[in-house]
Amino acid sequence: MDKLMFIETGMGIDVHGQNITKAAVRAVKNAIHYNSMPGIRSVLPENSLDNMKVNVKLAVPCEKEILDIQAVKEALPYGSVTVEVMDGGMMTTSG
Repeated sequence: MDKLMFIETGMGIDVHGQNITKAAVRAVKNAIHYNSMPGIRSVLPENSLDNMKVNVKLAVPCEKEILDIQAVKEALPYGSVTVEVMDGGMMTTSG
């Protein structure tokens, strides 16, 4: 099934450490934190959450090559996860 069902947005920051992976994982967790999708299994093949396709788009301000994409994928508890990284986001100081 290739049908768009939900769009969630999230924000993640690591002001003190400036760690883009930590910020990206926080953004993913923020996006899914308040979700409840009680009927989602009924529209998935074999009624399995493992058959859900999750597409993550991340806007990263710098050093995209050091982003730990596997850590981002592990922040999502279900489905087959793909991660697309693009320029964006904001860098700032902590003081």
